[in-house]
Amino acid sequence: MATNVTAFGSRVWAIALNTWRETMRDRLIVGVLVFLGVVQTLIFLIEGGMRANGPAVLDISLMLMGAVGVLIAIFLGTSLVHKELDKRTVYIVLAKPASRFEFLAGKYLGLMATLALMVVLMAMFLTTLMLGLHIFRGEVYALCLALIVELGFVTAMAFLFSTMTSGTLAALYTGCLFLLGHQGALIRAFADSERKLSAFNYYGGHVLYYLLPHFEIFDFKSQVLYGQGLPWDAWASALGYGILMVAAALVAATVAWEARELT
Repeated sequence: MATNVTAFGSRVWAIALNTWRETMRDRLIVGVLVFLGVVQTLIFLIEGGMRANGPAVLDISLMLMGAVGVLIAIFLGTSLVHKELDKRTVYIVLAKPASRFEFLAGKYLGLMATLALMVVLMAMFLTTLMLGLHIFRGEVYALCLALIVELGFVTAMAFLFSTMTSGTLAALYTGCLFLLGHQGALIRAFADSERKLSAFNYYGGHVLYYLLPHFEIFDFKSQVLYGQGLPWDAWASALGYGILMVAAALVAATVAWEARELT
């Protein structure tokens, strides 16, 4: 039993390490990080001269960090599997022998290591912004951890769709679900407003609300930056929800991947 676990871990680790090296060589990530740093610096120079604008500068910076992270997660998450299929290297990996679950798990962990490192680097730059603005919010690092979990959720969805359809459609589906997942409160409010007007809209809206992923629960920027403080209970619940949904998406991706015929 211990030997099987060790062998499983070594195969997943090897695939994850190779994926991490592959993604770290991708010039897209370097270019995006440089661009983000330049934009944040310009924002600081333009608006950071007044200390009162500090929270707004941090708000914009965190928003840019999230947007950049999500775009990279979607782009790489939907392309990694298809890139291996196009290059036909997946056949070599699966003949090692490595199971399809090990292949997906290794790819996922390797990409998440890259995304986590990217968030850490952006958090370091964010620290220099806070010091330059003379406002320091320790809870910002909790926001960065929530961002990593959110990116993990997005990446897991991207992997799920990439095992079922083309890379382009997988990116489209993931992006649409991410955008809809930030409108959960609006969808539920609309459904509640239709309670006495339309039973279809009321029940249909609530069904849609519960079926959609809820990315809005990871957003605590306003509370942290504008003096309300971080609601730690809600923050911990959001992290738990994200980890649970990552596991569910990866299980579904594994089932879809196992059922797929490789040609």
